[in-house]
Amino acid sequence: MGSFDAGQQLSAATLLVTKHALGSAKPPSTALWAPGPNGLYYEPHDLGAIVLMLPVAWIGAKLDHASEAEMFFHPPLIARVGVSLTYAMACAMGCAFLFLLFADIYSSQQAFLIAFAFAAGTYFLPYAKATWDVAPCAAAMCGFLYYIHLTLRNDAGLRPFLLAGCWLGIACTFRYSMAPPMVLGLALLAWRTRASLRSYIAMVIAFVVCLVPTHLYNTVRTGSFLRPATMSDYYMKGLNSMNGDMLSGLYGLLLGPNRGLIIFSPIVLTVLLVPWVWRRLHERQRALIFSMLLAAAVYTLAISKMGRWGAFGWGARYLLPCLPVLFLVVGPCLVWISERSRIAASVIIVAAVAFNVAPATTNWHVIVSEYPGADQQDARSPYELEGVWQGLWKGVRSEPLIFSESNVEFAMQDDGRRFPDFWTARLMERSLVGCLAGLGIVAVLLAMMAASLLRILASERVSAGIHRNPFTSAG
Repeated sequence: MGSFDAGQQLSAATLLVTKHALGSAKPPSTALWAPGPNGLYYEPHDLGAIVLMLPVAWIGAKLDHASEAEMFFHPPLIARVGVSLTYAMACAMGCAFLFLLFADIYSSQQAFLIAFAFAAGTYFLPYAKATWDVAPCAAAMCGFLYYIHLTLRNDAGLRPFLLAGCWLGIACTFRYSMAPPMVLGLALLAWRTRASLRSYIAMVIAFVVCLVPTHLYNTVRTGSFLRPATMSDYYMKGLNSMNGDMLSGLYGLLLGPNRGLIIFSPIVLTVLLVPWVWRRLHERQRALIFSMLLAAAVYTLAISKMGRWGAFGWGARYLLPCLPVLFLVVGPCLVWISERSRIAASVIIVAAVAFNVAPATTNWHVIVSEYPGADQQDARSPYELEGVWQGLWKGVRSEPLIFSESNVEFAMQDDGRRFPDFWTARLMERSLVGCLAGLGIVAVLLAMMAASLLRILASERVSAGIHRNPFTSAG
């Protein structure tokens, strides 16, 4: 699973399905779980991850023979495997939504180019193989952006407004702090597009309804339906204190060598071409981009004020939910490049994917934890990148991930440090049956991917320089 936080969230989901309780007097980690007003301890993160884990937590509890207390402290293996696959599926769904969004404007091939660049050419990929809650939040943001895009069409009914509100509510269930800036962005979008008040009221109602469980969860944990546990006094005076320097935090989040979004996803630099692309966009598309970028900027400014804006993670972890918003601009810029030079577009995509080879195939959690300097958010050198490429070099030479700050005895027995960092590779190492099963799984996945790609490539092409206009009834 990779994430310690996810382990605690799975414990909370297991507690809910076994004891039908949200809190415990004896939690797995009193340092992480937040004390509530009733004397119990509660998992502090937002509700989304726990809800996402509930089905596999229930299955694991039904199939495992351990006691309820043992499952609470050490969730069953089948539940952990299920959580990993659930997160991977959620991330894939987000990429599919992004493809559908751009397929409504450009050709299927161009939409695939954009979605593939997002999936494999940004730091979304390293998170898609782990279980941090920012990944399904980013995936839900893709769903929200797809449906809010559909609301801009002249023939839009009430359905896309309701679904946009639902997907935004789901995204905020994972990252509650996204709610205020996104509501601000929606208000600006509604004003700029002169949208139907009735439709936006329906969207807000759907959004609020989806957040009702989160508000109830907040009430139980903090006594206030608007205040999550991560904003309780316990956390605001410690891990989540807002005592940072905003300018330093903003620089670190965007350009910092050890955390910066641009450093870890350099393909976003294609947005520098926006002055040449902007006039080609429909007025409503420009309104959507401007409104969502404003919301993302407000969210980024709030994160930059945190003392620990560069919390444990690969790059700017807290900004991952904003990455789909950036691709509202990156996408048109990539299409503009591809129409002028397919070679240039191919070079950009290939370079972006190659940049991700190391964190995608190596356990980057070990790098962040043990490579000297990798845990320093304000470091002036790219220790994380340096460490992960060293890790890749160790991996291809069949050496374990051991650094100067590693516990050598533990590291030598840790399968999580093996290369490549894929569960199918571990399965294939176990036995002949495991090898055959792993090869079969890989073959099936590759066949499905090839079939999907052939279907995309065989679809009708759009003439060069001519795009669909989805913002009309005939779109």
